[in-house]
Amino acid sequence: MFKWFFQKGVRQGIFWSFIAYLQCALQDVFIRQLKEIGTSLHMSEIMFFRFLFSLMSIFGAMLIFGKLHLMKTKIHGLHLARGLLGSAMLTLAAMGVMEMTLVENSAILFAQAFVTIIIAVLWLKEKVNSRIFVALLFGIVGVLSIAFASGVDGISCKFNYKVFIPLSAAILAAISSILIKKMTLLHENKCTMLFYFALYTTVISFIPALLHWQTPNLHELFYLLMYGVGANLVQFFIFLAYEATEASKIAHMQYTEIPFSLMFGWMFFGEKPSQMVIVGILFIVLGVVVSSKKDKCGCC
Repeated sequence: MFKWFFQKGVRQGIFWSFIAYLQCALQDVFIRQLKEIGTSLHMSEIMFFRFLFSLMSIFGAMLIFGKLHLMKTKIHGLHLARGLLGSAMLTLAAMGVMEMTLVENSAILFAQAFVTIIIAVLWLKEKVNSRIFVALLFGIVGVLSIAFASGVDGISCKFNYKVFIPLSAAILAAISSILIKKMTLLHENKCTMLFYFALYTTVISFIPALLHWQTPNLHELFYLLMYGVGANLVQFFIFLAYEATEASKIAHMQYTEIPFSLMFGWMFFGEKPSQMVIVGILFIVLGVVVSSKKDKCGCC
C-alpha cells in the first residue's frame, strides 16, 4: 500500500505537492502562534532556533540513512551566499506573518515570480515578450490592492507600508533561486544543499540571537521545534513531488498555499480578508499563471 506513494507518476507528484504546500501554510501558523501566546522572544532568537532545529533534523536524517558523505562540497562560497540571503529572506517572511494576515503575506510572497522576471531582464539581459509585461502589471496591481486594503482603518484608505516586509523577502527569494539554479547546474546534491543551508543560517543567526537571548519556555520550544523541523519537511515533500513527475505537471499546485493560508487564518486566528484583498490575490495568482505559461513554440 505504502509503495504507491513512492512510485513515479503524476498523481503521486500532485499528492506530495499538496502535502508540501499544506505544510508550508502550517509553517506560518506555528510562528504566528508564538505571537498569540505572548512570546517575548526576539525575532533573531526565533530564527536561530528555527535554523538550529532544521539543522539538527537534517543532520539526524543523514546520520540515520548513512548519507554523511553528502556533507562534502566544493562550493562553500555559494552555500555561504545562499545562507546569507536565506537567513535574511526567512526572517523577513516570518516578520510578515507577525504583521499581516496569513493570506496577505502568502500572496505577496508570490511576487517572487515577478522579481525573477525583472532580474532576468536587468541582470541576465534576457528578452521577454508582451505577455511577461502583462504578468508584471497584474502582479503590481495585486500587491497594491493588498497594500491599500490592509491600510483601511475604517475612516480612510492608506498605503500599508508593511507590505514591503514580505515583498523584500520575495526579492531575496528570487535572488536565492538563481543561486539554487547555479548550484543545481554544478550537480550539487539536494541533501548537501539542505544541510549547508541549515548550517550557515544557524551560524549566521547565532550572534544576533545571543545579543537578545532569553531562554524560551516549553510552550515556545514546541512551536520553534515544529517551525524548524517543518521547514525540512516542506523541502523533502517537494523533492518527492519532483522525483515523482515532471515539474511542469505539478507547477499549478503552488497556488494551493493561498487557500490553505486563507483557511488556517480563519480557523486559528479569525482572519477574514476584505474584498479588496481577494481581488489583489486573484491578480497576483493570475500574473503568476500568465508568466509561467509557455508559448506555442514551447519557449517560456
